[in-house]
Amino acid sequence: MSDRAFTRVAPNVPVLTVTINPAIDVFIHVDALAAGTLHRVPAPIQQVGGKGINVSRTLHALGQASISLGFVGGARGDWLEAQLADMVTEFTHIREQTRMNVKVIESDGRLTEFNSPAPAILDSEWQSFRHTLQHHLPHAKWLALCGNVPDTVDPAFYRDAIRLAADHGVRCVLDASGEALRLGVTAKPFLVKPNLVELAELTGHEVIEPEDAMDGAMQLVRTGIDLVVVSMGGDGLIAATAKEQWVARVPSVPVVSSVGAGDAVVAGLLYGLSQYSSLREAVRFAAAVGTAKVTCEGTSNPSRDEIDHIFRDVEVAAWRG
Repeated sequence: MSDRAFTRVAPNVPVLTVTINPAIDVFIHVDALAAGTLHRVPAPIQQVGGKGINVSRTLHALGQASISLGFVGGARGDWLEAQLADMVTEFTHIREQTRMNVKVIESDGRLTEFNSPAPAILDSEWQSFRHTLQHHLPHAKWLALCGNVPDTVDPAFYRDAIRLAADHGVRCVLDASGEALRLGVTAKPFLVKPNLVELAELTGHEVIEPEDAMDGAMQLVRTGIDLVVVSMGGDGLIAATAKEQWVARVPSVPVVSSVGAGDAVVAGLLYGLSQYSSLREAVRFAAAVGTAKVTCEGTSNPSRDEIDHIFRDVEVAAWRG
């Protein structure tokens, strides 16, 4: 990985994030979910959902400027924008309603999700979004492309956005799945952050053990991707470049909700690569942010004190596979 990865980025230089398919997430807590029965539950909690939005929200909490781009529509879209009034957003408005998802969380932390289909996006709405993206790229250093690409959208969108960003010297982070991920990596983004399942889909090899994850990460690095970071849940992170390979082990913490943990890792990587002088410390910080996030309710973020406390207990070692 070139030294340009560690060129310091001032906190006021924005990170662009893209959420094609944001949602309003409704969280319902139950002791135990039982199909076909009545559940009496506390008042549902309604929050803004979307992977890129989550990344921007965590960056905002860390003091890093970010601009959240994407699509919103209807009364739900208006509500979504109002909830993010303390952040910088520039959403493209569409004719159809922003979707609403339901997430049921049991007392043992198990999560069951009911996700609505994505709204259709007209060609004119896409053109408006592209104009907004092109307007912001000359003033940014990072572009984070996060989340699934719905069936209503060309799966090559991320690939094309990465190429467009490269024309402006903007480094890209890709955190996606399926065909959008497969096509996206062909444009050689600077950083790819798959989980174990996504890595297996990309490489065509089963990924079970950390050794499998590192083999898969190096396979992607050899295609020309600068940095691959594999999230392994409670087992931490693996990071690989052509010259460095690291494994981060995280402390055990009480899990309140896993929602947004992977997005917190992406935000931690973006912040860490901009503010630390080594990949090792950037990965350590990202692991701390992701671990601290699972102790939080819904889409709320951990405090910097909570992150720093966990940071001290994250162990990062050179890979000895």
